[in-house]
Amino acid sequence: MILNAEKYKGAAFDVIVLAGQSNALGCGVGSVENAYVPTSDVLYLKDTFAVKFENDPDGKVTLKVKRPTDFVISEAEESDTEDGRKAGNLSLSFARQYVREGKLEKGRRLLIVFGPEGGTGFARNEWGVNGSLYIRLCDMLDELQQLTSDIRLKAFLWHQGECDAFEIPQLTPKERYEKYLKDLSEQMDDFVKRYSCKNLPFVCGGFVEEWTRANEKPCSAVLQALQDFCTKIGGKFVDTSGMDSNDQDSGNGDHLHFCRRELYNLGEKYYEAYLSLEKK
Repeated sequence: MILNAEKYKGAAFDVIVLAGQSNALGCGVGSVENAYVPTSDVLYLKDTFAVKFENDPDGKVTLKVKRPTDFVISEAEESDTEDGRKAGNLSLSFARQYVREGKLEKGRRLLIVFGPEGGTGFARNEWGVNGSLYIRLCDMLDELQQLTSDIRLKAFLWHQGECDAFEIPQLTPKERYEKYLKDLSEQMDDFVKRYSCKNLPFVCGGFVEEWTRANEKPCSAVLQALQDFCTKIGGKFVDTSGMDSNDQDSGNGDHLHFCRRELYNLGEKYYEAYLSLEKK
């Protein structure tokens, strides 16, 4: 259930779905110009349960996701790191551009259904039609539909694949490509049918270039699958060449995640991609 449902009952929402793993979750730190300022017009719908990895009795690492769980709607804002710094999120700069360019009609709010979790993928059944995080994402949307009938699904923003580049190491590049393309296709086919949104703009993007170069073969298989999926459905793949990691920005040793500045840039790139799809 949505804990503060009464506050938003009957509200008019433009809805952006955000899903994937850590670069969608937002692990980028560092300084930015014109930092995002929260506003009552841009909201997050989030799980209140702290999803986490745990060892099961057999020693296998599994993601603990609570179901049923409680969700909450709040002003969208950057998260805080353990050392008190702000961590960026691509959905925020996307949302800022959406509002700035007059996409949000008077009396409506932009609601970001916040579904990503770090280190997750299809291989361990966290994403995919029967995946715990995909099911949670659908639960959020189902609860939202109970809250109000005035929902306009605007875009599905996906940033994921780093996990699946390395899980199931015995896969050949061809097998990895085929598996990822199949898993993503099945998930999105289910989503489109479930929410009757055949022409919903789908945007995804590449990985940190520095990390990709160091892991070229497995990454190439997944990145090609992402690009081919976009070609198949008429979505948009965002090129991330030249975008800095946390380590390149601040020397913190993190080569996997975009720095905060680049997450702002990535969100704007996602918005431009969305805009190009919307105009078709």
